[in-house]
Amino acid sequence: MKRIKSIFNALMRLSAISPVMLLSLLPAGCRDVSNSDLTPLERTLSDSILKGRYVWALATIERERPLTVDSDSYYNQTLLKAITEFYLSRTDSMYTDLAAVHRYLGNLPGPLTSRQRHLAARAHMVRGASYMQYDYLPDTALISYGRALDYLAPGQDPALRQQILTNTADALKISGQLDRSLDYFERARHLSDSLGDTPWERLSLSLGMAAAYTELRDFESQEPIWQEIESIWDELPVHDRFSYLTALSNSCYFNGDYKGSERALTRLDSVLAGDKAMEWERNFNRVNLADVYLRLGATDTARILLDHTLHYFNDIQPNPYVSHYIGTLYTRYNVQTGAYAKVESQLADTSRDIPTRPEQRLADLEMRQDYYAHTGQWHKAYIAQSQYRALDDSLRNQRVQMYNRTLRQRYERDAEIKSLRNDLHERQQKLTLNTILTISAIIVVVLLGVVLVMSRRLSRERERGMRRKLLEQRMQSARNRLSPHFIYNILNHALVNDATSTYRLRRLVRLLRRQQLMADELVTTLADELTFIDDYVTLQSESSRGEVKYTTTIAEGINPVDVHLPSMTLQLCVENAFKHGFASLPNGVERLLLIKVKAPRDDIVIEVCNNMNPDAAPSNDSTRTGLRIIMTTLQILNEHQSNHITYNLEQWTENPQHAGYMARLTIPQNFKFDYL
Repeated sequence: MKRIKSIFNALMRLSAISPVMLLSLLPAGCRDVSNSDLTPLERTLSDSILKGRYVWALATIERERPLTVDSDSYYNQTLLKAITEFYLSRTDSMYTDLAAVHRYLGNLPGPLTSRQRHLAARAHMVRGASYMQYDYLPDTALISYGRALDYLAPGQDPALRQQILTNTADALKISGQLDRSLDYFERARHLSDSLGDTPWERLSLSLGMAAAYTELRDFESQEPIWQEIESIWDELPVHDRFSYLTALSNSCYFNGDYKGSERALTRLDSVLAGDKAMEWERNFNRVNLADVYLRLGATDTARILLDHTLHYFNDIQPNPYVSHYIGTLYTRYNVQTGAYAKVESQLADTSRDIPTRPEQRLADLEMRQDYYAHTGQWHKAYIAQSQYRALDDSLRNQRVQMYNRTLRQRYERDAEIKSLRNDLHERQQKLTLNTILTISAIIVVVLLGVVLVMSRRLSRERERGMRRKLLEQRMQSARNRLSPHFIYNILNHALVNDATSTYRLRRLVRLLRRQQLMADELVTTLADELTFIDDYVTLQSESSRGEVKYTTTIAEGINPVDVHLPSMTLQLCVENAFKHGFASLPNGVERLLLIKVKAPRDDIVIEVCNNMNPDAAPSNDSTRTGLRIIMTTLQILNEHQSNHITYNLEQWTENPQHAGYMARLTIPQNFKFDYL
């Protein structure tokens, strides 16, 4: 035991274990930055909301909206009301108003006008912000932000486009896609520069970039951002002060400066004191403050804050994400105060789910390793520490940091070139019309332009190659697996049934060998994919609770050997059918699995259909990993293609249960798979 303890203590001294603080749930913003398509009254309301005059804005809307004759203006005011309710945390009425706006736009005949498209874009942006703020659904928020961008015409309202790009970057950052997040942040920054935004106008963008630097532990790059925001502190409304101080405290926390984090959070608590409209934010801030007090050893103060906030997030404004983290902090409190019996009870509580979000999982593992170390359970402490380090390393991938440095260097290079061009323009205004100097200046400008174009072209190619490599490696890691439970079930059946064990094991070996080959390729043939699925369905059906009726229909004239498609795309659909569709059906009910291949208009259309229980609740363990793998694969294959492969998931009711799903993959004629 002494040997194990000495090894563990040595590892603890060598390890730079990062703390895990509850990150801010606020999105980059839902502020209505656009004024171009608003009436004077609507502009006044929008400006008042930005300045935090929520009560006045609501009263004005309630008074003026019934008098509004124009329908577009009526629903513009309804959207402004929803934005105000967003900041007041009135989620029920906010979603009701957003639904009214969407119904109005959906019932309009013919194509939408420019003003209506502008309204639709803003409505989807607000909905995406609400998904981030109150539901913590970054993937769902990304869908809303994508729709918002789709509604904006090219060149329409660049300020609104810049805000949507910033929100999209923030959602990508929270979902862990730092490479795409930084790409969207850069696009938003270029728009902000072209608009000549002031520090206050690009506040949400600055905070988003600062949060990304925190994720990458690049604290030095944050300093100019903090200085810029402090310079406009007096201009900031309360919700922006909340976002800024929360981001600042997170930066100090992850840098190990707990005193600095405490100062920021205490300052924020004073800002929010007495503001009933910011009650949610103040309680959220106190959860973070309790975490910091535990880090500083102020356990009594931390316990008071935990008791208060647990009541708020359980009973007044329920939020499972925050409540779960408060539970982890309670456990840490019990570890620090020596209440080990309570800790054992909490760890043994089977109703307590293992956290799935990375930051929660890190906090849970850190708490466990501290507890096991305090109680001398060195083997368990070593396991918890190893899991912590593996997860933490994966979240701070070195290649992502390299990509971030490349983007920062490109930003500095572009800024330097822009400065040179401005200096040249100023000199030209002051110089005489001397011919020699004029010709020299033109030559310099032309050369700078050529260097700029070539530099940007090379940078884009390098960025595209790095992003592609990151995506392919992440895809290969996710695709190069079969469920361990599936393999264990087959082996168990083989051991129990001696008569068919050789047959099962041979088929399983063939399946695993083929799966290993297919996981290394982006593209395969339909014949190979169907052969793989035949083996998979045969083995999976033998452990199913009901008969599986599996049929494949291929239209006349289609040769599976000549049809190419993204590798393992159909297999992921079949796997989801067993995992989510068939699992919902009672024992004995026939499972239907249909694969149809047809060629309307010379395109190849492949449909995978399965039935399910119509009363089945959504699967709690669904991570939508399969869907992300498929969409990421299609993104790579469709790049630089004129016609794109599309994937749709629809309801399928042509079965006895009148419930199920149909996944449709459409491959255009003459799609250039050999382009890769």
